[in-house]
Amino acid sequence: MTAGVIAFMVSVCVFAGGITGLLLNRILPEHHLTKETTDAVRLGIGMLSVLAALVLGLLIATARESLDAADRIVRGMSANLIEIDQALDAYGPEVAPTRELLRRYAAAMLRDNWARSGHDVLDEGRLVGTTLEQVRRAVLALKPADTAQHWLRDQALAISGALLKARWELLKRQDLPIRSAFLVVLTSWITFICKRPASIAFSGC
Repeated sequence: MTAGVIAFMVSVCVFAGGITGLLLNRILPEHHLTKETTDAVRLGIGMLSVLAALVLGLLIATARESLDAADRIVRGMSANLIEIDQALDAYGPEVAPTRELLRRYAAAMLRDNWARSGHDVLDEGRLVGTTLEQVRRAVLALKPADTAQHWLRDQALAISGALLKARWELLKRQDLPIRSAFLVVLTSWITFICKRPASIAFSGC
């Protein structure tokens, strides 16, 4: 279920709760709308509102933290892609096919990870999902001719390892859904808050 569908369903429930509250104001007997009753209901609704606000605040903070972590990973991958490309460029023209693999992977990340979903880039079943493994194997197969090439090869291997680790971290962060029970309870709270009769909701304001 997409975020848009969830947001629409929650909005419908909250709106229905508000309409129900307006209807209850017309059909409830007068002895249910006394000052003592409204004070008791207002107290319960106030406590529920505080709890709902607290849960929503924690939810937003968690989502922001997860987004910031993913942003740091993507920025780190971008820097590593530039570094490994520069190391391979300095190694020599024989690694041109490997650099082309990196360019294709970077293009696929930009196209798929933002245009649609990160699944296509990170999925092991797709060719683009194994591109970094191909790059690592190509670097391992290099035969350095001097000390400088040995150093560049070691650098490229280290960076390719960092890229693979970052890729798996992104894969692990894919589709971390909100638990259905949690979503149902929170939506029920907010709906119940909006369902209180209008005379209770606006009395004393």
